[in-house]
Amino acid sequence: MTETSTIQPDTEQSVIGPHGEPIAYNTLAKWEPERGHYIEETVQVYLRLSADGTRWVVDGASIDGYSLDSVLDHPRNSECPCDQRQDCATARHRAESVDLPDGEGLMRMLAEALGYEVAKKETH
Repeated sequence: MTETSTIQPDTEQSVIGPHGEPIAYNTLAKWEPERGHYIEETVQVYLRLSADGTRWVVDGASIDGYSLDSVLDHPRNSECPCDQRQDCATARHRAESVDLPDGEGLMRMLAEALGYEVAKKETH
């Protein structure tokens, strides 16, 4: 049996923004100021060389079910063009309490942003 998660990039319900607002698929690649402050984070995905030394594979540490590791000390708002410094700082601080995705969560986020469907094969 195969578990399938169909991602519908053209619906307004595909992603929920930082203030609980729906964000359409086409806004994932291009930030829109009316959606709120521009807060960024960066995660590490650990790779290792395959046993035969011919390609990179995802290391188990990236898919162990725990949140991925941040590359930054904290979320950043340095690219936010707003002039509301205190509100922006509050939004950045609030972002610190939002868990980073685990490996599967990141895979689903990437699939959605790229317009793919995700299917998980059941192991026997």
